[in-house]
Amino acid sequence: MKIAAIHLKDFKSYKGVHKIEGLDQGLSNKKNIILFGGLNGAGKTSLLEAVTLCFYGEGAEKLFPSKGAMLELYPSFICSLLNKTLVEESKRLAVEQTEKLYVEIFLKEVNISRNVSRDISIRREWIIGISNSGTRLIKEDWQILDNQREHFLALDMQRATSSEYEDRRKEYTDLINEMLPYDISQFFFFDGEKIQEFAADADEKFEKSLKDVLRIGLYDKLHKDLKEVKAKIIRDNNKNKEARIKLAEKEAQKAAIIGQIDTNIEELRGLDDEIEELIVKEERIKYEAKRITNVDADSSSDFKQKRIKLEDRKEVLKSRYLELSKMYMPFLLTYDLCKEVEQQLDQ
Repeated sequence: MKIAAIHLKDFKSYKGVHKIEGLDQGLSNKKNIILFGGLNGAGKTSLLEAVTLCFYGEGAEKLFPSKGAMLELYPSFICSLLNKTLVEESKRLAVEQTEKLYVEIFLKEVNISRNVSRDISIRREWIIGISNSGTRLIKEDWQILDNQREHFLALDMQRATSSEYEDRRKEYTDLINEMLPYDISQFFFFDGEKIQEFAADADEKFEKSLKDVLRIGLYDKLHKDLKEVKAKIIRDNNKNKEARIKLAEKEAQKAAIIGQIDTNIEELRGLDDEIEELIVKEERIKYEAKRITNVDADSSSDFKQKRIKLEDRKEVLKSRYLELSKMYMPFLLTYDLCKEVEQQLDQ
């Protein structure tokens, strides 16, 4: 992101419209710093305030309350920025008038909206009422325009409801902070005179002064918070160590069970294959048996039943045979002998 130009109107010592152009000329990755120089009262600090205020508005908490105004509110601070000569001229007319105060910054190579690089401008303006009784802030307006001067993010302040205004202001603030968060903006927009003042301080004051102006203390706090979070994570990690060990054991058991299940599945697949082979063999045997005997499997079952019945009949006959044998076998065995005896007796 490069600042290409700054336009101001009636901002403090800049009476009327002032255009500072060509700020991006000659900039490169190695030469990327813009310095403003001038005599005291030339408007260097005012220009820095204008840039910061254009970006962050009421969120620029380092700008107000200004010196000598402990409870200064944002509207009063804005009214104090209007060119003093213009205010005095308006008061002499003894009629309430309105004046427009604005700051517009033209930026190049800004990555917004899906990280697409584009040229935009940020414009913030204020309508201020002037009367003999003083000045008052009537309206603040802000907008972001693309390089074709079409609205990228803006709002019709006259027609917007309070809800729409707050939603759009939040959207605007989020977009600005996405481009350049306010907490680090002072690394990019800073007063060199203050750095010179720090160098003149005693050694023990220099570090604190530099941290206060550049807000490095914020990052010291962040570093401390990160250390505390890290320590908490380590403590929680130690507390959960036993649970992780048990979990690892359960995972090992789970892996062993899964392995056994896989083995069983392979064995079942092998048994299924063997069964299929036996079924095929059985069908083949039945086919061959029918081809040889001309008896199919159903007829074979009938013959088997008949065979069982005949076996039972055989057992019955065998039993009867044994009983008859016990009764008549002696007579049968001595029949021939008795015949011979009878013949001898006859002789």
